[in-house]
This record gives sequence, C-alpha cells and structure tokens, in this order.
Amino acid sequence: MVTDTPDLAAAVTGPDIAIWSPGPGVDAATHVPPDAAADALAGLPFVPRHIRILTRLETPADDTDDTEATRLEDLQDLAFTTIQAALPTLRAGGSLAAVLLAALPQATTHPLAGLFTGLVRSVRAEVPQCGGNSLITDTSHVPTALAQLARAATARVPTHTLACRGQNWYELAVADDETPHRTPEPALPPGAVVVAFGGARGITPELLDAVARTTDRPHLYVIGRTPLPDTDDELPSQAAFIAAGRREHPDASLRDLRTAYERAQARLEVRRTVHRLTELCGPDRVHHRVGDVLDADRTTAILDEIMDRHGRIDLLVNTVLDLRSRALHAKTLTDFRAVRATKATGYRNLKRALTGRPPRIWCNFSTLATLAPAPGDVDYCAVNEYLAYASAWADRTAPDGHRELAILWSGWREVGVASSTAMQETLRRNRMDAYISSRQGAAQFLDAVTRPGNGAAVFFIRDEERVLLGQRGINTDTTGGPLPLPVPDAPPPTPPDPTLATPLLDGVLLRGHRWAVFTKTWEPHTLAEQDGRWMRHHRVNGEYVLPGTFALEAAAGAAAHLCPDLTVTGFRDLACHTSVTVRSAGPPRTITVEARLTDRSPDRAVVAVRITTNRIGRNGKVLRFNDLLCETTVVLADRHPALPAPTDQTAHRPEPDFTMPVYSADLPITLSGPFAGTGEYARGPHGTSATFRLDHQAWSPALAGMTVPAILLDAMVHLLLLPPHGDRPPLVGPMAGIATVDLGGPGNDCQLSAAHPTIRLHCRFADGTLTASTPDGHVLARVTGVSAHATDHSGRLIRPHADTPQPALP
Repeated sequence: MVTDTPDLAAAVTGPDIAIWSPGPGVDAATHVPPDAAADALAGLPFVPRHIRILTRLETPADDTDDTEATRLEDLQDLAFTTIQAALPTLRAGGSLAAVLLAALPQATTHPLAGLFTGLVRSVRAEVPQCGGNSLITDTSHVPTALAQLARAATARVPTHTLACRGQNWYELAVADDETPHRTPEPALPPGAVVVAFGGARGITPELLDAVARTTDRPHLYVIGRTPLPDTDDELPSQAAFIAAGRREHPDASLRDLRTAYERAQARLEVRRTVHRLTELCGPDRVHHRVGDVLDADRTTAILDEIMDRHGRIDLLVNTVLDLRSRALHAKTLTDFRAVRATKATGYRNLKRALTGRPPRIWCNFSTLATLAPAPGDVDYCAVNEYLAYASAWADRTAPDGHRELAILWSGWREVGVASSTAMQETLRRNRMDAYISSRQGAAQFLDAVTRPGNGAAVFFIRDEERVLLGQRGINTDTTGGPLPLPVPDAPPPTPPDPTLATPLLDGVLLRGHRWAVFTKTWEPHTLAEQDGRWMRHHRVNGEYVLPGTFALEAAAGAAAHLCPDLTVTGFRDLACHTSVTVRSAGPPRTITVEARLTDRSPDRAVVAVRITTNRIGRNGKVLRFNDLLCETTVVLADRHPALPAPTDQTAHRPEPDFTMPVYSADLPITLSGPFAGTGEYARGPHGTSATFRLDHQAWSPALAGMTVPAILLDAMVHLLLLPPHGDRPPLVGPMAGIATVDLGGPGNDCQLSAAHPTIRLHCRFADGTLTASTPDGHVLARVTGVSAHATDHSGRLIRPHADTPQPALP
C-alpha cells in the first residue's frame, strides 16, 4: 500500500501487507523515499504481487496552489518507483489499483487525480498482464472507499478508470460531442493577441500559421527556450560545421559538436518560423521571446509585458512538452519528474502569472495517448491526463466569456515529436499510428478553439481513431454494444541465470532478502534436445508430465538458493493440485516457483514453496494467471538426520512374475527409461522390497545438476503398487501428495547411483512408510503419507496401505 494519508494507512490491516509513505509522519506507515523503494521491497518478508495507491484529495482552492500538487507528486514518485521494483510480479499476473477519495468536487474530477488514473492506465498498457483499475470516488469515508476499491480493482473496463458518486458507478468512456446549444463563437477578432508557449518549432508554427491566415493581422507571441540565431547566415553542411568546430576547439568531442550543430539548426528553424509568420501578419506583429515555463519569474515577466502592451490575451496556446520515451523498467526517476514538471509545474506557473487576468481562450495540448497509452511513456501519458482534468476544472470555474480546453492530439505525420521515423515505427508497432496531416491538424485546432463543444477535453474521431481505440476495447459508437477487451500475451521468459544448476529452474524473476521467485520455461522447439530427453519417459495419456517428486526438486533448488550455507534435508506436506504437462507443440510452458523463508536459525531453515503456472491458449494468450500446481515446505540444516533402518526383510520372497503396472505402455501412466528403474521385487507378510538402479553415466548430462534424488523418490513411491499377497495392485492416478520426505545424506540421483549401483527399496504395509538404503544398511531416504488421485475423477484421494479413500485436498 502506498499512501500519504494517516487514516487510510491506519485502516489497512491484514497479513502480508506493507504500508509505505513518501514522507515521515504517517504513524501506521513506513517512510520510504522514492529512490529507496527497490531496497525496501527486497526487505519485505513476503513476495509483493499487488500495489494499491490510496490518498484523499483536497478541493482545489485555485489552479496555482503548489502545496497539494507537491504532496501528490511525491506520492506519485513513490508509486512509480514501487511499480518499477515490483514490475516482474506485475508482469506475472499481479495488479495495480488506486483509490482517490473526495476526488469529485462539484461533480468534476479533481485535476490531480489524473496523475494516478493516467499512471495506472499507462502501466496497464505497457504491462498488459497486470490487472487493476483506478477509482475516483466522492466519499471521504475510509471503510466505504476501501469496499469500493475491492469492487473496482477487479472490474474489466477498457479505460481502467471508474468513478463512484453516491450509489452510482461510472466508467471513463468516449462520447460524441452533441451539437452545442450555444451560438458558435466567431473567429478571433481583428488584431487578436495570441500567445504560444512551446517554441517556434514542431506543430506550433503550423497552428499559428492557420491563425494568421484566418485572423486579421493578429499579434503573435512565440515563447520558447531556443533563441534566434545571431545572424541570418545559413549553416554549412554538418561535416563542414564539425570540421570547423574541431579547428576552433580541438578538445571538443564529436558528440558535443553534433549537438552544437543540432542547436544551430533549431535556431535557424525559429528564425524561419518568425519570418514566415511576419509575412502573414505584417511587421511588428510577430514577437519571439526566450523563456521556459519552468522559470516562473521569466514567465511572469513575459506575460506582464504582453498585458502591459495589449491589456488582454485572446488566445493562449500551451504546447510545451518534454518527451523521454523509455521502457518502464529503464526509466529513471529524474526523467519521470522532468517530464511531469514540464507539463504540470509549467501549467501552474502560467496560471499563477495570469491570476486575475485570464485569456479569453486557453488551449492546452494533451495527447490521445492518455486514453490509449503508448509503452515507454507512462510519465508523459499520466501528466497529460492531469492536464486534461485541469482544463476541465478550469473551464468549469472560468469567468463568463472565458473558457479552457485541452486537445488530445493524434500524432502529426509531418511535424512534431511523433513525426520522426523512429517514433512512427514505434507507434505502428503498438497500433497507434492514427496520424493526421498538418492541414488536418490546423483545421481541427481552429474548430476546437472557435466552436466550443460540451466538454473541455476534446479530440477528433475519424475512422483511424475509432480503430485505434476499438482495438483496446474502447467503444466510440454509442449505439453499439461493448467491444471485446484485449487478452494479454504470455509474459516473456525470464532471462537465464547461470547460477541455477538444477534443470527445474532457469531464471530468477524477482529476489528479496527472505524470498525469491524463480521460473522454468519449456520451449517446444528445444524440448527434444533438452529436458525432453528425460521427460519423454514420463507420460500420462501420451503427454509429457512432470513427475510429482520433481516438484520437490524445483522446491529444493529454490530453497538452496535462498540458504546456500545449508543443505536440503527433507520436505513436508507436498500437495500436488494439478499435473504439469509439457507439450512438444503449442506455446511454451512456464512454471513459477515462489520460495519464502519462514524460519531461520544458524543451523536450520524452513522455506515455504508454491509452484504456479499461467494457463495459456494455443494462440499464446493468457487464459488464467497463477494456477496453483504444487506446494510444499523444504527443511534445510547443516547436517542430515540419521534415519531409522527399515524392518527386517529376511521373510521376503522373490516375486519374479510381478511387473510394475506403470511400466506398461497400455496404461494412462506410462514410465520408461530412468523412471522404470525398479526390479527384483520381493514380498513378505509385513511389506515389500525391490531394487533401484539408474544408468548414471547415460543420464548425467541431463540430470547432473539436480539437488535431490527426485527419481529415486519417485521409484520409492512405485513400490506402493506391489500389494500384499492375494490383493491386486491399487488403481490410482497421478500423485496427490506426500506427508514427509527425509534425506539421510547428500547427493542427487546420478551421484547416489554412482556411489551405490544398487539401492534397496522397502515398503511397510502397516502405514505405507517407504525407505531407500544402501547394501550396507545406510538409509538414504524415508517417505511417509503418500496419496494419489483416484482414476474416476471423483476428487477422492487414495492412500495405499493407510485408511480408506478420503476427500480431496481443499
């Protein structure tokens, strides 16, 4: 939980919950500075899979108050770095949700709510496997808000934004603007004063050109960070410029000289814009000023100059932006803050400078990506959502005769940040290439500022935008029904970790001080020459199925990674809920192994392990996240226990005619190769025995990295299929569980088979206890409480040599 509100922090209780605050003074929360989120997350005693953002908003007094904005921007910083730290588990089916209390003042969304609704929507666009929504609610009552969040977090809405006002629920949606009942405003008056913050490059010159062509001799003020060039001389070629720079500054780097050339080009572009507009408006009608909206004093000085000269501003255009596209995991907090500041702090600086003297029309530039975010721009999309909500709030509270709007632009093909070849390719790849031409953009701009609609956040829908939004499940046809929501692809495989020796683990998804999450992926195209070498010998209904005891191997490998100074000595309460089937055709199969240290002393440790998988359709889409496959507890110590010897077998008589049922190709469960290693069966009045052999030289290349003797443990379980005299072998399905496994010494299957070519197996009828020992009597392993699923799919569990069939595990 990420919050800055004391009563919200105090209201959240329960196991495996951490409550963080970006600042001190929240009693029930831990103070976690944003840049310390990753370390704090690693120190949690549990695996973090879900993030919740909780805060209460104060009714905005005006648009210039930075106190509330600073508080919520600090909270957004911590939310961002927490999301980054937990990104692997969010991508593995985790969730992100936010609840914003008292966020509907005057039935209008609080402007600062956009920082969080935009962030949640952007993260969900970049991490489609992540669930969750934002909730904007009018209540200030904490229990009510938390109950609403529980309902909202699991809802399926394409914009991932819900609102609750009273007892009524709403979702953010697109609606066609109705024909306004107001008389359309005339074009800008003759001599209109037009002020454009955002520079003389990109799309701004195109819009000012349109204003100049449709307005009688307007006064245009263009404010940006790039100054005019010192002279009107054209630039030489880049090569000549760099060569001259090298002669003048021998120590200058090539990168610095290229940057200097780009800046010189930018200054020339500003000059061309000023000349172009001057030709349309006349002399002394176009003014360029150097200024940065983040410099509040300079911004105020420029606007004071304009107001002193003209006494009014007819149209203010705020086009400033800072775009620093980068994948979520790689985006820095510095860049995140800089992108936000340019839009949010810059907007408030403009508002403050114009307090008491607002422009007649104020037009902010936002982006359609707030509604359909682009991966890599969580910061840009979130702050543009803030700007859209701020425009709506300002328009609602504007004086008569004044209005404010935000245009959510589609990408401009010919100019602007979206026009580069790299950006066009990025947008095409993300199905966001609903481009408009400069001519279309200019026409849309003039329509928006001169023909007010019913909303302050506007965009123009053509067929291209309808397709773009429809692909995301956002319906733009009010007469049609809901569109299908996109189904996420399977998460990408975790990069291989060479420190993992066991063949049942190949990557580390996320690691903390007391827990770690591992993965294992089987790729169909490499299965035959890798794990398929041994998996093909363990089949159920013809499919490769992971032996139940191999869940112990995965758990042991994970636990040993958490406690490298100890050795695995046993397992408790293995429960196999679902088999792991690996197919040689179809999508890759990935299991996730979550290991959590629950007890630790210098000479002993206990690690709880859960193994899950995502259910993937043949099209590679996720049908369901995190199905539980197996769970167990791993016991580690600094030495192995001495295990009791099995009962005397002198009364056992050989059973040369007995054939292990599961070694037959005629049954649903078919074992061969290393999994058919038992033989020399014998039976007595109190139990049975057999031998186990494994060709360790043949199987060492595939299985040498194992942690425990999982094949030996599997063979021990087979001995339960040798019944007492006069009985038939029990008819059982796959393994359901094992109560206890104790290991009497170190070594995996290959190591033990190399040291002991023949291992004796024993089963006691009285309680089904199984043991494996060397010819000299040393007990290698002891197993008790084996259960299997019934073959009639009734859910019953069968425990050979124990009680009658019992109900299935919960």
